[in-house]
Amino acid sequence: MNINTYAHKYLKPLLTNETVALDLTCGNGLDTLFLAQNSKKVYAFDIQERAIENAKKRLTGLDNVTFIKDDHARVDLYVKEEIDVAMMNLGYLPHSDHKITTKASSSLQAFLKTYALLKDGGYFSLALYLGHEGALYEYHAFLKELAGYLIIDHYQNKRTLLEPQLYIIKKADRPQIHYPQKV
Repeated sequence: MNINTYAHKYLKPLLTNETVALDLTCGNGLDTLFLAQNSKKVYAFDIQERAIENAKKRLTGLDNVTFIKDDHARVDLYVKEEIDVAMMNLGYLPHSDHKITTKASSSLQAFLKTYALLKDGGYFSLALYLGHEGALYEYHAFLKELAGYLIIDHYQNKRTLLEPQLYIIKKADRPQIHYPQKV
């Protein structure tokens, strides 16, 4: 099973007709379609006009998606409400110019801003693709950042270095650690 299928199977039971969802990298619209079919409202970001056009074609007949052609790091300028679920696939638009890729700095900003928008108990699906230039840097930057978050699932189809990896993060209060006072 590929990581997109795994993410959809994992998230589907969590989605309702009241869900507000966010696709930070709409690409060709597979995740956007999944979210739109199972949610009340979806925000879908991409920096490429071609990606938004491809996604819109895939979503014919669905009117619950707001497409935003901008860097996902600017999510807070567009989304002003709490969200229940977010999805982000890092890498490049399939079947297009592989030199146009996500970058660690903007992707981390997008993650942090989106996490702040998540309701308590909300979910963030993060797919890391490792087959493009700069991908390993992006991957390691995220691994360092994710150390402080509640990762409730990790999926990788094959166990080789360059296979895509999926992380499901749940927004939860971070436990407070209380150290005993010295007497």
